[in-house]
Amino acid sequence: MGKRSRFSAIVLSIFLFFLSSEFSQAENFEQQCDALAASPINPDTKGIGVKWEELNGNATLEICRQAVAHNPTSLKLQYQLGRALSKAGNNSEASDWYEKAANKGYVAAQHNLGSININGLYDKPNYQEALPWFQKAADQGLAISQDYMGQLYQFGLGVEQDYQKAREWYQKAAKEGFPEHLYKLGYMYEWGYGLEKNLSKARELYLTGAEKGHAEAQNKICHMYGNGKGLPKNEKKALEWCQKSARQGNSSAQYYLGDAYKNGEGVEKNYRTALQWYHQAASSQGCNAPLKSSHLRSLFLSILYCRGLRYCKA
Repeated sequence: MGKRSRFSAIVLSIFLFFLSSEFSQAENFEQQCDALAASPINPDTKGIGVKWEELNGNATLEICRQAVAHNPTSLKLQYQLGRALSKAGNNSEASDWYEKAANKGYVAAQHNLGSININGLYDKPNYQEALPWFQKAADQGLAISQDYMGQLYQFGLGVEQDYQKAREWYQKAAKEGFPEHLYKLGYMYEWGYGLEKNLSKARELYLTGAEKGHAEAQNKICHMYGNGKGLPKNEKKALEWCQKSARQGNSSAQYYLGDAYKNGEGVEKNYRTALQWYHQAASSQGCNAPLKSSHLRSLFLSILYCRGLRYCKA
């Protein structure tokens, strides 16, 4: 091999070394950004992702900036940088990064661009700006965006109120089997929003949502069994479902259990346990809970307080 050939081989080896090193560094930053900022709603996320409340924007920001710098065409990383920026309080720059990815059809960025127009970019929610982005993501099949579309139509936010369209969007979202969407669709069937009332269909949707652990759906099944509305009256099953819901902090279920123990419905009367459930319900609802409760419950609480629990069972 001549001198020129050897020199060329050395240059090529050095080039390949630096290229390999740069690729390895880019991959490392991407993996770190994924671990710190991947979203549970993003179809591209491997694993469960990082919930919003667990995301540390400041700690994640520089890593994701480096990841984007080394992988400038990655829509996923642009989106994750947007998440980090938004959590760090920089919604304006976050919106810019979301929009870059969203304009190229990145579904998670489209959803977050809609969300940031409602929560954070302006002094008050801008539903008109949010709607088209939710629509784009929903049309691509993102269930959470379909749910948002249902809410916008149900409550007339940025659009004319339309229960039928709300129900259609909830139905699309419910096909994914998410309990929140099943509950909302069940609610529309129960009360006849955008369709004819159908208690049987509502019960079916509530039950599916309840079995998946949705607290509101569990509370609905509890009351259906307790009142004999939509299901045969069964105090034991009512209590079972309300206990599941109450343990998740549902105040309506907690009040139900308080009443059950106070009146001895399905369980032995126990005023102490009743009071404990009433306390939990009040805590779940906030400091104004006593004003929202019935006169009977308020009276019962007052009597127990005034008498110092002297009649309570251990």
